[in-house]
Amino acid sequence: MKKQNVVLLSTVASLTLVVLLISQANAIQQSPSSQHVIIISGYPRGFVPNQINIKVGDSLVFINQDDSGFYGYETHRVLSINSKTGQPNGYFDSGTLYLGDKYVIKFPKPGNYTYIEALDPTTSGQIIVTP
Repeated sequence: MKKQNVVLLSTVASLTLVVLLISQANAIQQSPSSQHVIIISGYPRGFVPNQINIKVGDSLVFINQDDSGFYGYETHRVLSINSKTGQPNGYFDSGTLYLGDKYVIKFPKPGNYTYIEALDPTTSGQIIVTP
């Protein structure tokens, strides 16, 4: 194959990828639900924000941006708990999140959801989901 044909095919493939990414972004923006973000931070330590109000059907993304540890990062684990007993209630568990990792959860029904940093239970937050 000639070099010109290879360059042309590469350009067409790149443009196709750009068009697909733009159409996916437009589809996300036109979605009736919204996406909210909570940052897991080292400075200030904890969840930012630590309380958030969202609507049924919305998604929430936890992003570990804590680069304060000995190795240049801290791992975290977001765990839902029963607000009265402080015990895990099984609604969600992010598993281990390394620096840059994301955990996405969708809330299909209204309620108040309390969560903690499983590795440091004094760090907590609340998600308030309304209809």
